[in-house]
Amino acid sequence: MCGLSFAGITRFTIFYFLGLQITTAINASVLSGATSIAIAIVSFIILRIKLTHAVIPGTVLGIIDSLVIILNGDLNAISTMALGVGDLFIIAAMTFWAIYTVCLKWLPPT
Repeated sequence: MCGLSFAGITRFTIFYFLGLQITTAINASVLSGATSIAIAIVSFIILRIKLTHAVIPGTVLGIIDSLVIILNGDLNAISTMALGVGDLFIIAAMTFWAIYTVCLKWLPPT
C-alpha cells in the first residue's frame, strides 16, 4: 500500500504542481480532463482489459475533444503544436495517476 501510494499519489502531486508552475491553467485543465483516457489505456496495457465497443469510440472522442480545445478549433495548428515542459509534467502526472488507479484493483478488499 505504501509503495502504491508513493507511486500514485506522491508522484502525481509532485509532477502536477511542477507542471502548474510552468504551463497555463487552461492547458493543465484540458490535459487533466484526458485522465480517463489514460486510465482506459493503462487498463488495457497492465490488466489486459479489452476495450469494449462502447469504450473505444468514447476514448477516440475524448482525444479529439481534447485536441480541439488545445488547438482552439484550428486543426491546421496541429502541425505547429509543441508541448512545453509544464505540459509534459502534467502528462506524467496523469500517467502516474492512471497507473495508481489501475493498480488499486490488486489491493485486498480490507
